[in-house]
Amino acid sequence: MLLFLTLLSLAQAPKLELVLALNTSDRDAAEQKLRADPLESATLLSFAMRAVGPVSLHPLMRERGCHVVFGGSPYTTDPSPGNQATKLLLALAHENAAVRTQLARSPSGLDKLLAVLSVWDDAEGIAALGPQLEVVALNEGERRILSGLHQCAMMRMRDAPKRMAVLASLSGRAKKRESCVDAKDLAAYGNRPLTLRGWGSSGDEQVHFTLDADGTTVDANEACVFAAAELAQTRDGNGAPFLMAVVKAKAPREREALALLKQNLDRYPKDGRRDALRLLMSRGLELQALSEFSVEERYGNDDLLEASLLAKDPAAVPQLMSKLSCPFSGELVSLLTLLSDKGKAKAEAKRLSEQCPRASGKAALVLLELKDPKWAAALPMIQADPFSKHEFERGLSPKWSPAVKQQVMAVASKDEAFIKWREQLVRTLDTTAR
Repeated sequence: MLLFLTLLSLAQAPKLELVLALNTSDRDAAEQKLRADPLESATLLSFAMRAVGPVSLHPLMRERGCHVVFGGSPYTTDPSPGNQATKLLLALAHENAAVRTQLARSPSGLDKLLAVLSVWDDAEGIAALGPQLEVVALNEGERRILSGLHQCAMMRMRDAPKRMAVLASLSGRAKKRESCVDAKDLAAYGNRPLTLRGWGSSGDEQVHFTLDADGTTVDANEACVFAAAELAQTRDGNGAPFLMAVVKAKAPREREALALLKQNLDRYPKDGRRDALRLLMSRGLELQALSEFSVEERYGNDDLLEASLLAKDPAAVPQLMSKLSCPFSGELVSLLTLLSDKGKAKAEAKRLSEQCPRASGKAALVLLELKDPKWAAALPMIQADPFSKHEFERGLSPKWSPAVKQQVMAVASKDEAFIKWREQLVRTLDTTAR
């Protein structure tokens, strides 16, 4: 989800803010603005839904009486803004035939499944939707959703034939997406151009990649991506994009990918080399190459700004501080730990934790890392912002200890939502730490 938010923030920050606000007290106002242009909003909401993945449809199916268990596990809910985005998208599809048609004709299997779900209790609507469901490649999670809808249709007598007809049509025309697990699978695509389309996690802590083989979507594991990097290096001298994806996705072989990027730097074309350098520098490597970038590049690019801080460039400190007025997200806040002046870092992190809800989670983690006991005071604000809460929960896990737990439990509050969240947080982290 974080990757999706980062990419979209560059082009659609105002609209993205509305999506994020769907999980806050400003939800009604945000929803009203998104409803003003349903087709445009549906595109953005669809991206948010797809960032969460098929799991985002589970609670919606349950609300429609479809109590199916997938893979031995009951339905799950997702705490991120993408879950609320999916709910609003379902409502727009139910109310607006144009939105429904847009989703039905989308190349995304998840969009098509949501379109079906939006008219699940409308016999005529679901029948009319059938001809619009074009051929689609479904990944494993989407095929399970389709199977679940089949089971629900069979269990419900009312309008079952019409439901089954549409689902059978979609199922019969759906193709299982091609997959690649090693170099042997990759060889099956011959000399077809290979590009990386993206990556994500299905909630099982395993990173999955998506490749494009001259128009064919391919689900790939980490080993296949390494093989693709080697193949691209042989073909055009630039395997960097594939290795960079492994690093950015924080996949298990991240360190191996970093080593290969560093090893092949001089073999990449100019643009590929500069892209690889930026990434290596963001991990504290190849800092001596900063001189290859202009001053504007060094301070205008977040990765190079981090590298400049790591290299102890005094001019980088004011550049960082100028970007932390009240940031859109907490991504840059963690760079405060790189400041030589720890007092200045603590003061800025404390300000952010008190004044900026979206950055409060990362600011609290900075204070914790800098051993400031006041870090826990930000917990109530963190809990109230779903985006900050998601970042905080993920960042707190590796820092969990009996002392940290004691500080969390010492925060005074009578707010029932906060107390419930804290109990769940402590229970989860205690279990993970065992």
